[in-house]
Amino acid sequence: MSRRVLSEKSNISQRYLAQLEAGKGNISVSLLERVAQALGVPMHALIVPNLAVDREAQEIAALYETAPSNTRHEVKKLLNAPRDARPSA
Repeated sequence: MSRRVLSEKSNISQRYLAQLEAGKGNISVSLLERVAQALGVPMHALIVPNLAVDREAQEIAALYETAPSNTRHEVKKLLNAPRDARPSA
């Protein structure tokens, strides 16, 4: 995504985005959230360095975060089960 498009989607000036990219600016949590929303990624993806998570994993994480606690519990059980005990796809 170009800086211009990101600027339009996040409502943050291109100049300020350039300063942030260069490591010369300080960003607030609210602005960081706007950038994350504009990019379609969770905010932690912008904070944690070298955390390469593909789009599908991000979508799964977003679904997990909004799921009821009993669903999250079942997902954890499924993912923690030994591979040979998991249901086949």
